[in-house]
Amino acid sequence: MNAIGIITEYNPFHRGHKWQIDELRRRFGAGTGIVCAMSGDFVQRGDFAVERAHARAEAAVRGGADLVLELPLPWAIASAEGFARGGVAVLNATGIVSVLAFGSECGETEPLQRAAETLLRADFSSALREALAAGTSFASAREAAARTLVGEDAAVLKNPNDILGVEYCKAIIESGSVIAPLAMARKAVGHDEGAEDGFASASHIRGLLARGEDASAFLTEESAAIYARECAAGRAPVTMKGAERAILSRLRAMNEDDFARFDGGREGLYRRFYDAAKANVDQYVTADGEILTYEPDKYNLDMICMGRTALRLFKATGEAKYEKACRRLIEQIKGQPTTAEGGFWHKKLYPQQMWLDGIYMACPFLTEFAVTFGEMQWADLAAKQMTLIFDKTRLESGLHAHAWDSARAQKWADPQTGLSPHVWGRAMGWFVMAHADVLAVLPESHPAYARLSLQMKSLLHAVMAARGTDKLWHQVMDRPESAENYAESSCSAMFIYGLAKGKALGLCGAKEEAAARESMDALWAQNVVTAADGYPELTRICKVAGLGGEPYRDGSYGYYVHETVCSGDTKGTAPFLMACCALEV
Repeated sequence: MNAIGIITEYNPFHRGHKWQIDELRRRFGAGTGIVCAMSGDFVQRGDFAVERAHARAEAAVRGGADLVLELPLPWAIASAEGFARGGVAVLNATGIVSVLAFGSECGETEPLQRAAETLLRADFSSALREALAAGTSFASAREAAARTLVGEDAAVLKNPNDILGVEYCKAIIESGSVIAPLAMARKAVGHDEGAEDGFASASHIRGLLARGEDASAFLTEESAAIYARECAAGRAPVTMKGAERAILSRLRAMNEDDFARFDGGREGLYRRFYDAAKANVDQYVTADGEILTYEPDKYNLDMICMGRTALRLFKATGEAKYEKACRRLIEQIKGQPTTAEGGFWHKKLYPQQMWLDGIYMACPFLTEFAVTFGEMQWADLAAKQMTLIFDKTRLESGLHAHAWDSARAQKWADPQTGLSPHVWGRAMGWFVMAHADVLAVLPESHPAYARLSLQMKSLLHAVMAARGTDKLWHQVMDRPESAENYAESSCSAMFIYGLAKGKALGLCGAKEEAAARESMDALWAQNVVTAADGYPELTRICKVAGLGGEPYRDGSYGYYVHETVCSGDTKGTAPFLMACCALEV
C-alpha cells in the first residue's frame, strides 16, 4: 500500500486542510491513504495548540485523514529544519508513505528541490558566512548566499511555506528517503494572511477564537462541532496568555541549573529568566538578610513558610543573605510558644492551640533547613510536631479535626478532647501537603521517616474515602452531603497534589494516581472559568477560615459553609498549580 504523507499542526483543522486532502484523493485516486504527522499539544515557537491534540486529530480523521501520528515534542517545537526532519522521520518509519504533500506559495516542487540541494552544497557555508559578515539577518543572508549560487531559484527562501517546503526536501535528501516531495499551491490565502472566498489561514482563525469570535465559517462542520465541544468542557481555547500565571509560578521555583537545561543555543538567555525570578524574592529580602513585612514578635507560624523560597535561592546562588533570612525565621522557632507536650502554638495570639494549618507553614521549611545545613535537630522538631498533632486530632474516620486546644479553654473546643467540632477541608489539605513535602526531602534513614510514612498512608486512605460523588472534596469534610456544603477548590487541589506526591513517594498506587487525575479533570470542568481578562480562574475558594478571634469563629458547620467564597485567591491557585505540576498536566 502507498500513502500520501502530510506534516502538519492542524491548529485548528480548517477548510483549507480539508481541500488539500480532497485534492490529493482527486489526483491520486479515491482509495489513496492519507497519513498525517501532527504536532501534539505544543506547536512551533513553543506555543500551545488552540485545542488538545486528540481533538485536532479527531477533526483531521473526520475531515478525511486515515491515520494521524503524533510528531514528538522536540520536533514539534523546533525550527523549520527540526520540524521537517522530525516529520520526515515519522513518515519514513511508517514504510508506506511514498509522497509528502505540503502547501507552498510558488506551488512548484522543482525550485524547492533545487534550493534544498543548494543549501546542502559544500560551498554554501562559505557564501553564507560572507553574507552574514555584511550585518544582515540570517534569513536575508541565507537567501543572498543561495542567490549567488543558483540565481532566481533562491527567491523561494522569502516565503514561509516555501521555506518549510525547502526544509522538507532537505530532510528527504539527508535521510536518503524514497519519499517524493509534492508542492501544492495554497488555496486562496497564504500563511498569516486573512480570509478570502470562505478560506482563512490558521493564524487568522486562531485570532478569531482567542477573541471569542465565531470562526465556524472557516472550519469544516465536524471541526467546528469538535471545537464547540472542547469549549463547553472548558478545554479550549488554549492560549499562551491563559498559562502565563502557571508559567510564572514555575519560573519562580526554578534554579539556575533548571534554566540552563533549556538554553540549547548556549546564548545565556536562561540567565535573564533566572534573574527575573530571583528579583521577585529580592523585593522582600534585603542585602543583610532582613525580611521586609516580617513581624517575628507575633510568633505566627504562617510567616515561616516564606523561608522555603529563600532556602532554594541559597542553594542556587550561595548568597549569604538568603541563609541569614532563613536563620531569622529559625530564631522565631526557637522562641515559639508551645503546649505542655511541646506542640507549637499556631500564633502567640492563640494560646495553647495547635492548628493543622501551622504544620504546613512550619514543618517543610524546618526539614529543608535541616537537610540543607546539616542541622538535623530541626527535622527532629518538625517530625515531633507532625506526630503530636496527628495523634491529638485524628478522628475515627481517619480525618483530622481543624485544631486542638490543649487547655480546653476555647468555646469551640470539646471539653473532653479539646478538638474543634469539624474537619475543615483546607486544614486537612495543608496537613496532607506537609507530609508530602517533608517526606520528599527527609532522608529515609531518619528515625521518624517510617512513622511519617504511615501517617501519610493513613491520610491518603481517609482522603480517598471522603471524596464526593462529584470527584471533588467539600468545605466541611465530615458533612459532605449536608445542605449548603460545596466542592471547595483549594482543598481539592491539595488532595490531588497529595495523591500525586504519594504515588511518587511509593506510598500509594495506580488507583490513587488515577483518582487524582480524575479529580483534576473534575476540578477543571466544574471550578475553572475564563475570567474577564481572558485568563483561566479558579472559583469556589474559601477565602479564609479560622477559630476564635473577633468576631468569634466557633468552628460550627454553619460557620464554615457561610465563610466568604471567592475566585482567584492564591490559597487556591497556588496548590492548583502545584497539583498540575505534580501530575504534569
